[in-house]
Amino acid sequence: MDGIYYNILSSTDRTVEVTYKDTDYNSYSGEVSIPDKLTYSGIEFTVTEIGKYAFYESTGLSSVKIPDSVVSINDKSFMFCTGLTEIKIPDSVVSIGEDVFWDCGYLKKVDLGNSVVTIGEYAFHGCSNLAGVIIPNSVTTIGPSAFSMCSSLQSIALPSSVTSIGDNMFEECTSLTSVILSESLTEITEYMFASCTSLKTIDIPKSVTHISLNAFSDSGLESIVIPDEVIRIEPSAFYGCLNMKEVMIGKSVMNIRSGVFRNCTTLTSITSLNPDAPECYSDTFTDVNKVQCKVYVPEGSVDAYKAAEGWKEFLFIEPISDSGVDETGVDAEDVTAVGYYDLQGVRLDAPAKGVNIVVYSDGTRRKVVL
Repeated sequence: MDGIYYNILSSTDRTVEVTYKDTDYNSYSGEVSIPDKLTYSGIEFTVTEIGKYAFYESTGLSSVKIPDSVVSINDKSFMFCTGLTEIKIPDSVVSIGEDVFWDCGYLKKVDLGNSVVTIGEYAFHGCSNLAGVIIPNSVTTIGPSAFSMCSSLQSIALPSSVTSIGDNMFEECTSLTSVILSESLTEITEYMFASCTSLKTIDIPKSVTHISLNAFSDSGLESIVIPDEVIRIEPSAFYGCLNMKEVMIGKSVMNIRSGVFRNCTTLTSITSLNPDAPECYSDTFTDVNKVQCKVYVPEGSVDAYKAAEGWKEFLFIEPISDSGVDETGVDAEDVTAVGYYDLQGVRLDAPAKGVNIVVYSDGTRRKVVL
């Protein structure tokens, strides 16, 4: 009807979905405006869904207007719509299915509305021109690879409403520089930021208890603070972070698995706050320069680390010394403070009253009482 094809979803509720023409997926081109209601055989129906494959491979589609009556955008509905440059999803929509905008390579602007609860796996995979997207506070679940290979994506903020995220979510987002994570997340999932080569730093929220397989592998991270709440770090989590120079590991980490820091060839400083040396493997620190990289541990724990698998390979394992110094953190004319952390390993913008861990320009670290 009026160039748009429909399936009846419910004769009782009088609802329909937008679909494609027969078996011809490439059914639409130009500008399409979907009505909220239509009349068929004298009966009025409401358009409530964009059906599976509805606009699939409609490469000539330039824009589409979705009415406020639609509550669900189903799997693969806009997949391979390479001419689509922007999309506005109305506040009525609560669900975005799997592969919905897969490889919409010219999609630059997305408005997700204010009611979306779930974003399916691969929903925006390969949208290589998508520079930014605002995730509304209504979203609770984001599926695997939802934004993977969005090579122009520069920033992302996950609100605290997000409690579940899938693996590979931002893998190969090579322009990503700014990330704010939900404070409701309990894990950094597998390959979540793998190959995010422009990502230099990230704050891991205190809600996170474990960092999964290859979570940050081959990323551009230069430093990382692993908060006290993290208990274990899974294999290859930071594998191949060639720019990684500084690592702080919280006091609750008990297990650092195989290859976690493998091929972190520029690593110069590791601080572990756990008085008991976390369990490591013979290849946990493979390719780390064990002479150049210094390890700092709580006073009284040096001998335990020197005897522990993985740790004992480092030439310099030194205590985090206690020292009362002034607020500038300067201990010598040619040595200056370059970083401040609290006892939970959270990086501070400036020294705080009480006990701080201060990192100095010569690589040393001290507990400082201000």
